[in-house]
Amino acid sequence: PPRTLPAPRPAPHTERTAALAETGTDGALPAAATGAALFLAGVALHRRFRTRPRG
Repeated sequence: PPRTLPAPRPAPHTERTAALAETGTDGALPAAATGAALFLAGVALHRRFRTRPRG
């Protein structure tokens, strides 16, 4: 005799949470601030110790 299969049960409902990929940009702002500070310090040192033309 033909055998009847039970109806498939629906999958349990799990609530989705939004998730973004981890890109490693957590330290971007401190790194940019450090770079700007080092650049400005270099500019200040360059202006202080550059040789001036005699004239």
